[in-house]
Amino acid sequence: MKSRFGVAADWLLAYADLEPYYVEVERFLGVAGPGEAGDRWRSAPYPLPAHPLCRASRKLGSGAAALGLDWDANPRCAIERGLANASGQVGRNFLESVAWTSVGLADEALLGFGGLPADAISWRYNRPDAVAGVIGGFRLSAAIHVADMIGPIAHAQRAVRGSGREHKRQMRRALGSTVAVGAVGESLPNEQSFVDLDPRQRDSLGRPLGRIHSYVDAMAVKRLNVMAGAARSLLEASGAAVLVEEFGTCDHFSSAHVFGTCRMGADPRSSVVDADLRAHGFSNLYACDASVLPSSGGGEAPSLTIQALALRAGDRIA
Repeated sequence: MKSRFGVAADWLLAYADLEPYYVEVERFLGVAGPGEAGDRWRSAPYPLPAHPLCRASRKLGSGAAALGLDWDANPRCAIERGLANASGQVGRNFLESVAWTSVGLADEALLGFGGLPADAISWRYNRPDAVAGVIGGFRLSAAIHVADMIGPIAHAQRAVRGSGREHKRQMRRALGSTVAVGAVGESLPNEQSFVDLDPRQRDSLGRPLGRIHSYVDAMAVKRLNVMAGAARSLLEASGAAVLVEEFGTCDHFSSAHVFGTCRMGADPRSSVVDADLRAHGFSNLYACDASVLPSSGGGEAPSLTIQALALRAGDRIA
């Protein structure tokens, strides 16, 4: 991201450095995934076959095919102060989820609240240069669970207007017929997004609470506009063009995926840990979570990378 696009920071590791650890973590957790890896090469198949897609995701699959998008089973898992801050970078470079969700109404009962959350996914726009004029990519997925459109109360309050008999008639029509597309995109660091210690509020032990500062910059707004357009296009191509609700990062803070604040780097003046996740200037202090990620991966969920990095750090410590 830094050397090619002039933003964020470069990873010190290549995919090939972490791939064996990805495979080990997936084997340990029992990850179910598709048989075809595409250009995301793998040294071994997923331990378990992919879960079947729910009806809503199959419906979106027809739209994806019409748009020429890949639409694959999403690999899913079967389970669930100031230290080292000589650089002043602890708490800086905070990255969050740049997210958008569009909810449409299909012409059939899809029971989208059944099945696995986000069980289908498209990586077409995931790469940093996938969209002209926008740095940083995004991914699309089926998102009815993420949108919390999972029962009659949510439908009555958010998908159906009016009251009385007409409301009841529309409820019978709409319940289970909503379908949602979620887009999660790259988050890039900016000077106004960081974490620090609150000067006034403290916990029960008298320690200052963490405080999050979040700012949506111009590039994130451009990315969100493209994400919204892609989500709407997929709904329209899938026969669910009537929009009932939309929301995104500009509407509320999303903490589903958070990264940064102790990012890795070769230069101790602009980073907190090295490639082995060891804090610069310390022989026995390691960070093994998403805080070390120098970039957010274009909508990729961080859990597997966190676990692979932790395994690799364990090897280095041993």
